[in-house]
Amino acid sequence: MNQKKEKYMTEDEKELKTGQIVLRAMLAGFLYFLLGGFSLNMEVLPEIATPFWPAAGVALAAVLLWGNRILPGIILGSFAANMFAVYQTGVPDGNFFAHLVPAIGITCGVSLQAWLAALLVRKFVRFPNPLENFRDIALFLFLGGPLACLVSASVSVTWLRYSGVVSDYSYFFQWFTWWSGDTIGVLLAAPLFILLASPATAIDRKRKMTVALPLLAIAVTAYTVFLWIKHIEERTVEMQFEAETLAQTDTVQDSLDGLTNALHSVSGLYAASEKVTRREFDIFTSRILAQHPSIRMIKWSPRVPHDRRTAFENAAAEDGLEEFYIREMLPEHAGFRPAAERDVYFPAFFIAPGGQYDEIFGLDLAAGKSNRAVLEDATAAGLPHATPPIKLYHGGRGILVIDPIYSNIHGSAAPPEGFVTAVVDTPALIATLTRAMEAKNIRLTVTDEAAEPDMRILYSSEKTGAAMLQLRRDLRIAGRVWSADFKATPEYFFAYRPWTVWFAMAGGVVFVILTQFLLLALTGQTSATERIVAERTRALKRSNAELEQFAFAASHDLKAPLRHISICTEFIDEEGGKKLGKQARDYLGVIKDSTRRMSALIDDLLDYARIGHEEKEGDSKTRADMNEIFDSTVKDLAGVINETGGSVTRDPLPEVHGNPQLLSRLMLNLVDNALKYRHPEKPPEIHATCVMKGGYFLFAVSDNGIGIDPQFATKVFEVFQRLHNESDYPGTGIGLPACKRIIEYHKGRIWLDTDYRDGSRFCFTLPQR
Repeated sequence: MNQKKEKYMTEDEKELKTGQIVLRAMLAGFLYFLLGGFSLNMEVLPEIATPFWPAAGVALAAVLLWGNRILPGIILGSFAANMFAVYQTGVPDGNFFAHLVPAIGITCGVSLQAWLAALLVRKFVRFPNPLENFRDIALFLFLGGPLACLVSASVSVTWLRYSGVVSDYSYFFQWFTWWSGDTIGVLLAAPLFILLASPATAIDRKRKMTVALPLLAIAVTAYTVFLWIKHIEERTVEMQFEAETLAQTDTVQDSLDGLTNALHSVSGLYAASEKVTRREFDIFTSRILAQHPSIRMIKWSPRVPHDRRTAFENAAAEDGLEEFYIREMLPEHAGFRPAAERDVYFPAFFIAPGGQYDEIFGLDLAAGKSNRAVLEDATAAGLPHATPPIKLYHGGRGILVIDPIYSNIHGSAAPPEGFVTAVVDTPALIATLTRAMEAKNIRLTVTDEAAEPDMRILYSSEKTGAAMLQLRRDLRIAGRVWSADFKATPEYFFAYRPWTVWFAMAGGVVFVILTQFLLLALTGQTSATERIVAERTRALKRSNAELEQFAFAASHDLKAPLRHISICTEFIDEEGGKKLGKQARDYLGVIKDSTRRMSALIDDLLDYARIGHEEKEGDSKTRADMNEIFDSTVKDLAGVINETGGSVTRDPLPEVHGNPQLLSRLMLNLVDNALKYRHPEKPPEIHATCVMKGGYFLFAVSDNGIGIDPQFATKVFEVFQRLHNESDYPGTGIGLPACKRIIEYHKGRIWLDTDYRDGSRFCFTLPQR
C-alpha cells in the first residue's frame, strides 16, 4: 500500500518535512484565495461562475509540484474564496450558515478536480516533465484542462442546483461558464506556475521568460477585453431594462391618470343635472366601472350638516333605504355604530354597483381622521385626492380616491355639495397592468412610503431569489406619490442577454489551447535543441582540447628524435662527406632538407596548439596598439622587404583589447604571406587599413601579389592545406589557419575578400571593447 502511494509522489514530496509541507499548503491556499477573489470581478450576470478562474490552474500546478499532501491548503483556499464571494455580494437574511452547504460542495469539486488532474498527468505524461515534446504538451493541456475541468463544473453546479442556488433553466449556462472558466484558468496558469516554480536545472530561465511574458500578456489582454465586453453587454441589458420599465411605468401612470379622470368626470354629471337621481348615477358610473375593473365601487356622499342629520336619515328611509342612519365603522371592521356628533357628515347615499354593498349606505366618509385630512386637501385643491392605503371592508388592500363636487363645475368658495369616492383595489389595479412584465421575468413592488409601515406595500409580485437589476420609478395618483420598484430576475438575463460573452468564452478556450500549445512546443523544441547543442559543444570542446594536448605532446616528443637525426646528418656530412659518392651526398642533402622542413612544421604545429592556452591559464589580453605591432612586423621583415624592393605601408590603426604577442604573429603571418606570394614581375606593395563598423574594427591587409582563386577562399584557412608546390613557395600550411585561430580567440572573424582583383586582401574584425 505504501509503495503504491509513493508511486505518485514526487521526489520533493518524499523528502519534505512537515513544516515545509504546511508552508507550501498555506502558500497554495493563499494563492488560490487571492486569484479567486481577483476573478470574482469577472462574473457575468446572472451566472455565479466566472469565465476565467486561474486559481484552478494554480491548484493543479501546486499538487503536481508539491504533491497531494498540500491539498488541505487548496481546500481551505477554495472555501475561503467562496465565503468571500458570499460576503462580497451580501447576505440578505444575514445568515452565513445557510451558505456553508453550497461552499462545501464547491470546495469538494475543486479539490477532487485538482487531485484527479494531477493523477492523470502523472500517469500519462509523467512528472516532473519539462513539457518539451508535442505529445507531452498535448496530453498535459488536454488532461489537465478540458477533461479534468469537467469534474468541478459537474460536481459544483449540480450541488448548487440541489441547494437551490442554480435553477433548472440556467443549469447548462452555469455549467458551461464554470467549465470554460476553469479550463482557461488551467491552460494559462498551470504551465506558467510550473515553469516559474521549476528549478533552473530543469527549465532554463530563457524559456521561462519566453513562455511567461506572452502568457501574462494574453491573460491581461483577455481580462481587459472580457471586462470591456462584459461592460457593454451588461449596459445593453440595463438599457433594455430601463426602457421596458419606463414603458411599463408610463402604462401604469396612464391607467392611474385615466382612473382619476374618469372619477372626476362624475362632477360633469352633477353640473349638467339639477338633481342627480340614483338611476342616473348608476347608469353614468356603470361605464366607469366597466372600463376600470379595479374600482370596486363608486359612491356619492352628500354634505349633511349636523342640524339636518335626523331629517336626512328620515328622507333616506322614505327614499327606500330601510334602516338608514349615518354610521361609522367599528375598529377592525367589526361592525357599525352611529356616527359620533360632528359639524358635518358625508354619508354614502348612492353606491354603484347597486345591491352588492348595501351595508355601506350611511357610512360617514369623514369618520376617520386620515379621511378628514384628505377631504380638506381635496376641498382646498378642488381636485381628486387619494387616501393612504387602507384595509378594504370586503377584504384586501386599497385606497379611496375622493373628488369634491361643487354646484358650479368650476368650483367656488362655498363648501362642496359632497364627494364622489372610488374604492380602488390596488393589487388588482397594478396586476392587470403588469402581466407583460411578469412574462418577461421582471418583478414589481409598489409602495406608499408615506403610509404606515404595515400598510406601505400596495402590490408585490416579488418571489424569493436574487435580483440582478433594480430600478425605482415614481407613480402619482390623486396627490399621492407611490414608488415602483422593478427587479430583473436571473431568468430575465438569460432570456435577453446577448451571446457575445458566450462566443468570447468559447473562442477564448480554443485560442488559449492553441497559443499555449504553440508556445510550449516551440520553446520546448528550442530548449531541447539548445541542450543537445550545448552537450555536443561541450563534447567537441573536450575532443578539441584532447586533440590539442595530443598535438602539443606529440610535437614536443618528435623534436628530440628529429634533433638527433639532424645532428647525425651533420656529423656524417662533416666527417665522411668527401668519401661519399654523389648519389649518397644527394640523399644526405634530402635528409637535411627534410629535417629542416620537419622542424619548421613541428614548430608551427606547437605554436598553433599554444594559441588559446592563454585564455585557459588566465586572460592575457590587454591594450594593444596595432600601429606599434604593424611597425614592429615591418622591422622584423625589413631584410626580405629590402631584398624584394617592396613597400609596406599603413593607415593610422587603432588600439584594441587583445593579446599583443598573438596579434604580432597575426600581422607577421599576413605580411610574410604577402611577401612570399609576390608577383614575379613587380615589387610587392602591401598596405594595411582599418575602419569602424558596428561594434567592431574592420582591418584589411592588401597586396599586389599573385592572388588566390575565390574557389579556395575557405580552403586556405584549413590546416596543412597548400595551393602551391613546396619547391615554388616553401611553407608548412599552418600560417593562415593560425591567423584564423588567433582572430577567433579575440572573438572576431577573418576572410578572404573575393571581390579584390589586384592581388590578395585579407579582412578581419576585432571587437572595439
